[in-house]
Amino acid sequence: MNQQYGKRPSLSRVDTGARRVAPSYGKESFLTFGQKSQGLMVVEQEAERLTSHMLGMDPSVVGYQSQPFVVDLIDHAILRTGEQRQQAKAKHKDRPGPKLFTPDFLVQLSGGRQRVVEVKLDGYLGDAAYQQKLELAQAILWDHGYEFMRVVVPISPKHPLRLNVPLLHQATLRKDLMPQTDVYREVEQLAQQGAHTMSEFCTGLAVSTRMAPVLLAFGTLSMDLTAYQIRGDAPAEPAFGSLDHLQLLWGLGT
Repeated sequence: MNQQYGKRPSLSRVDTGARRVAPSYGKESFLTFGQKSQGLMVVEQEAERLTSHMLGMDPSVVGYQSQPFVVDLIDHAILRTGEQRQQAKAKHKDRPGPKLFTPDFLVQLSGGRQRVVEVKLDGYLGDAAYQQKLELAQAILWDHGYEFMRVVVPISPKHPLRLNVPLLHQATLRKDLMPQTDVYREVEQLAQQGAHTMSEFCTGLAVSTRMAPVLLAFGTLSMDLTAYQIRGDAPAEPAFGSLDHLQLLWGLGT
């Protein structure tokens, strides 16, 4: 029996980057919202969606794009349009070896730096041919003024990052719940009185521990989000308005 696949009518209204996502349901895709990107976007892996959320909350990130361009590995060029990509494919069709590379994200960092990010899932880092392709792409990107980083997302669904990032992403969208700056003084006093867990700080502030992601997302509290799940017994400390604890992606770089 021939299996029939329907079309994704909504994808025509969403920016899917330089590498177009397959229009049939036969290929999985994820629709997500990028706070510092184009808004709604389509990514092809859950790891890319998690990366998008980390980029959106990172204070060092000014903006980012999903699948921003294609790197021509033969002519060492950056291809920014679909027409350029098709021309390169036709030109290089008889050439052996890797020809084109599409990075997952282009990140605009504070200070004007631009970093290309390639996302892989732990345990699925690619074979030797892929590593060679990546090295060639990295050299070309450097020549064009782009930093390059490969990040490896934990595969375990129980890893703190996999549990914490979705909660923090949702919390950053709730600006109506943003704590007032005078809360920083209360938190500092609680720490001086011995508070050192999330539940102790929440109890002292007379809020539910369900507010913990909001307190973290807006710089009231800080914690090691890569080592501990956001919950009552997690160690926490005053953040004094800093969002440095939300710079999560760069620790996954290889």
